[in-house]
Amino acid sequence: MNCGTLIAPQEMYRLALVLPHSRRLLVITDDGTPCLPKIGIPVQSRVGEQLTRAIEGTWKMRSAVVDYLADKSIPIPLAVLELLAEDEYPSGNNFHSIGVHALPETDLTRDERIILERILSGDEVGPGPFCRLGWINDVMAWIESNLSSRGWKLTGQFRQLNADSFFSLIRFETTGPALWFKAVGEPNLCEFPISIALARLFPGSVPTLVATQSSWNAWLAIESEGIHPDHSSELEVWTSGVTSLAAMQVASAGKTEELLGAGCKNLRLNALLDLIDPFVELVEVLMKQQSKVPPVKLGTQELRDLSTELKAACIGLGELDLPDTLGHVDFNPGNILVSADSCVFLDWAEACVSHPFLTFEYLLEHFRRSHPDDLFLQSQLISAYCEPWTSCSSPEKILKALKFTPLVAVFAYAVANRTWCDSIRPQQPKIAGFLRSLARRMCREAVLLEQWREPCLS
Repeated sequence: MNCGTLIAPQEMYRLALVLPHSRRLLVITDDGTPCLPKIGIPVQSRVGEQLTRAIEGTWKMRSAVVDYLADKSIPIPLAVLELLAEDEYPSGNNFHSIGVHALPETDLTRDERIILERILSGDEVGPGPFCRLGWINDVMAWIESNLSSRGWKLTGQFRQLNADSFFSLIRFETTGPALWFKAVGEPNLCEFPISIALARLFPGSVPTLVATQSSWNAWLAIESEGIHPDHSSELEVWTSGVTSLAAMQVASAGKTEELLGAGCKNLRLNALLDLIDPFVELVEVLMKQQSKVPPVKLGTQELRDLSTELKAACIGLGELDLPDTLGHVDFNPGNILVSADSCVFLDWAEACVSHPFLTFEYLLEHFRRSHPDDLFLQSQLISAYCEPWTSCSSPEKILKALKFTPLVAVFAYAVANRTWCDSIRPQQPKIAGFLRSLARRMCREAVLLEQWREPCLS
């Protein structure tokens, strides 16, 4: 055993590889018995991208994901993929094409076989627009129809990152710039109207749209240049991102009703105040259900004190008179592309209208993880973000707002996803544990806030 070599954990998939014209399946013959091929991909990766990449790398076959089928009775999920060419499969790997009826019963469950037969027959399989053969050709034809006026053409090269019945994320190469096709479904359906609204309201700060298709909840955007800030990035990359964020937020201050109308979450301070009591009441129930200590189990009085501190923080933050603006509940370096002369923000499924500093707090958390011991760099980043806000508020109020923000930001993150107020899901162990952990984090932030306030009040 070579202890110096690390092998990434793999997740196996059964593959239903569909030939596009004959609609037969490619199988591998094992001792004269046809069976579905299998392939492994890294766990916790983009399944669509890794599957298509592995298939092309292993067998030199290009494909597009049609759907994933999972049945609890078989531990290995089934991926249905359409091959892009009828005759480009390697005969030297014991591949043969057969009809689905010739596939042994042990290779598919009854439900999988029914769904696969419907896909192969061209029948409507599900509510999503991409669970059918030929969808990739329809998408490319639609793209071509929107490129003619620009003088660009598709080269035929593309990279599929995400896929299922409703969702799709594909990078297409053209004779001009690369393009990104994105389609969304529930629970991220709001990203479609939000992306259209932001492209109109803040051109230059988000990707430039080429076309939209409402029946798919899809849009086509020109690829933005730049790099994502990370632990190795110069401070200037990070400061460019935060100053551009602040400028975009300042410009959004008078557009909040339009942003809410486009589907942005309402996380304004008044809305957060209304959610504090019901959220804390839920956490009290979940704390009583906790079976193991550690982690610490918060008691009734501690949670009541937390409720009081949360309300005081929201009220205190509101009294500083900074405007509500565009925000992002899950803002991270992956949402930012910084180039020499621009900064573009991506992926607005978690867009909101809120106090502006909450969004910065989420990014600052990532920066602190990248530079945990460098307080000077952290202060430089904070100063860079705050500078554009001096046109709206005094330096004293800005500094006070920064003290209230950490506690309010954790709470806004906890309640932004409406999972917590579902009647069933908070009882699931992972979700319950996550909500309890957020409550503990709020208590720690409340202690720090109280420590800051005591000298101020004395």
